[in-house]
Amino acid sequence: MHGEAFYYNRNSAFQANDAISKASGLPKPLDDLQQFGGAVGGPILRDRLWFFADYEQQLENNPISVINPALTVTPQNEASFLSSNFAIPPGTVLPPPNGPLPIPGNNSTPDPTNPVYLQQVSNVLNALNSNLGVKPRQRNDYQVVGRLDLQASSRDGLFLSFNLNRFNSPGGVITDPTVADYGIQTLANADVHVFHLSLGWTHSFSSKLLNEFHFGASDDNQISTPTGFAPNTPTIILDSPATFALGNAPFSIGRVFERQWSIADRINYVIGRHTLQFGFDWTRVWDSDNNDGGADPNAVVDLGSFLGNYEFSNLESFALGQYNIFSQNSGNPTFSFGVPYYGFYVQDTFRALPRLTLEMGLREDFQVYPQPKGNPAFPLTGQYPNQFSRFAPRFGFAWQPLPKQFFNNMNGLNYRNAVVSNGLASQRAKPAGTSVS
Repeated sequence: MHGEAFYYNRNSAFQANDAISKASGLPKPLDDLQQFGGAVGGPILRDRLWFFADYEQQLENNPISVINPALTVTPQNEASFLSSNFAIPPGTVLPPPNGPLPIPGNNSTPDPTNPVYLQQVSNVLNALNSNLGVKPRQRNDYQVVGRLDLQASSRDGLFLSFNLNRFNSPGGVITDPTVADYGIQTLANADVHVFHLSLGWTHSFSSKLLNEFHFGASDDNQISTPTGFAPNTPTIILDSPATFALGNAPFSIGRVFERQWSIADRINYVIGRHTLQFGFDWTRVWDSDNNDGGADPNAVVDLGSFLGNYEFSNLESFALGQYNIFSQNSGNPTFSFGVPYYGFYVQDTFRALPRLTLEMGLREDFQVYPQPKGNPAFPLTGQYPNQFSRFAPRFGFAWQPLPKQFFNNMNGLNYRNAVVSNGLASQRAKPAGTSVS
């Protein structure tokens, strides 16, 4: 029986503040990472059955900073900010905010004497301030790996292995250390669930004939969920004085899923100086995606969301409720499809001379994509090309022109060991007042 355990810690308490946070007046970003785990393995039945198990976990506390200097309001710049973005003269006192977002009234032009407009501006500042700063973010992960090896007979060997991984990251859909384009409300949660199973069987028919079989199955599930800071709030995009998104981003509600099965078999046959290999690979992949734009947050913002997507040209139009673009998704956004893959190959490894080995082979690989539903006005949209008969010849050789032609560079430790451990007396230092026996 053999085993090991480990623990690793990295903490920002031992690091300096980065230049971006320091220039923005933000404290040093927190980053507390812990990684730990262990493994154990050994026999279950002597000379017959063995096991191996491994567990690893990560706990990381790593908040993300939302920094956008063009939208940051401080006591020093508040007067100029209100004047340049809302046409409000210096000295005007705003009422306290009464909502997370501005509530459009019947005013269509900025009027600093209208209490309704001042209330709308106050709510805009509240929306900006609540979306700037530091948002908690975690990156927690654990992984379990297990394997069994069985020597069923003198001719048969089998193995079974699995890999289970769970990643949970509240506020971690964006992994950058800082972000300027997305507010705190939009920074969704990310979850990843992965599972993989493998089964292998090796059978020796004779000293010259060997068969290897492999089966695999895997699931990959990537999920995004909203932060919960803006329930039922649509996506809000500001174009000026800087690009910024508030509310629930479309990428905060999505799921990308892939399932895969695979079967492979290979026959190895040794005859004289030839080692022949025959085999095939078969894989079936099924994908399902209801996160428009995939993993690109910028792409999904442009496609709208089920809650609606409002785009404002500037802060003044945001306060007045005058959006210039509105889009909204409807229907079933799930896009799913299955793709089978086939591969066949034959190869000959020929030891032509004691120092010359030739490899020759032929392989055929192809995938079969389903034909999409086409637009009758454009028939080619209903055709996706599938290519077959893609034969790929292979050739390679390995040649050793001279016997024992191997070279290697030694590092300093090799040199030290060679010259110190030579049987001669070595000089060593000792503290004063001690004796050497």
